[in-house]
Amino acid sequence: MIRLNHVLCRVGRSCLIMALIFLMDGCAATKFNPSGRTGGVELTLSMLNQDGGSAALYTVTRDGTLGFGGGMEARNGRTSWTGSMTDDQIGEFLGILERNDWFRTKPESTGLPKGLTYRITINGSEGRNRYIVNGYSESVREVKNFLDEIASERFEPILRQLPKPGKQD
Repeated sequence: MIRLNHVLCRVGRSCLIMALIFLMDGCAATKFNPSGRTGGVELTLSMLNQDGGSAALYTVTRDGTLGFGGGMEARNGRTSWTGSMTDDQIGEFLGILERNDWFRTKPESTGLPKGLTYRITINGSEGRNRYIVNGYSESVREVKNFLDEIASERFEPILRQLPKPGKQD
């Protein structure tokens, strides 16, 4: 019986050590890296509107890739579309974040409607910030609308296939 307890203790200790190594490795991988087209800035913005039943997920990676997912994909933390942001779009995106001071402070909100929740993670030179914003927020709306405008490019292939207005041959 004592031998079994000794073995279980050693196994438990080994599992604890492996878990700590895994956690430390994961933390090391999320340190700020100033490389890439965004200067190392990364963003994840998720929106859940329980009253309206809508959900959206936006990701911006340091290489300037915008990811978007809506509905169940967003609720499951997945994006279904990706596109490359232009240098001008990246500059405007970084300007919006800086102007709204997202690198240092949580976006202000009204708290209403109660069913509207934004979850934001931003990596920048100041470190990683995570915010939960409940209700309407002007600065979140500005970022979301800007990313929505870029993500609407996913409709371009469909729109090009539609007939043009006017007299058809």
